[in-house]
Amino acid sequence: HWIDLDLFSHLDKEEIRKELGFENKFSVVFVGRWIEKKGTKVLCEVASESPNINFIFIGSGLEESYLKKMSEENRNIKVIGFVKNELVYKYLNLADIFCIPSQYEEAFGRVVMEAVACGLPVVGSNKGGIPEALDSTVSVLVEPTKANLKKEIEDLYNNKEKYLKLKNNCRKYAEENFLEKNI
Repeated sequence: HWIDLDLFSHLDKEEIRKELGFENKFSVVFVGRWIEKKGTKVLCEVASESPNINFIFIGSGLEESYLKKMSEENRNIKVIGFVKNELVYKYLNLADIFCIPSQYEEAFGRVVMEAVACGLPVVGSNKGGIPEALDSTVSVLVEPTKANLKKEIEDLYNNKEKYLKLKNNCRKYAEENFLEKNI
């Protein structure tokens, strides 16, 4: 497995937030289909109980009306919608954490590789191929319940030392594991 490490790389967070019109606030991003088995509602429930953290949803799917309703009720939930793959790197760079709350045996996910390449630690599901793509130097993988995800996201939000340790490992991990030569 490989990704374009030139496209998916670290940008200045403050500049990209300004360019895309986001406040300078600790943020979690989800990129994927908005369906039950991807854990969209679970992450939305976490967001509704974590008002000090922004939650950004990129994608589309059957749970769009639910997400929009939740964003109207919770100022920290931002629903962006579909973003072309060649622009996803910008949204990854405005966030601090990538979350993949899949409720099923997810395949080896390209999006987690892209997130890590952009310097984002991953909090997410310990199911399927996700643990094959990531290890504990760049991620915290748990049974994807609301309680577990909330605990780990808030822990990284509150524990800057732990957060920075994971973040600082991300790019090197991507360069060692996701290069084109891996084809």
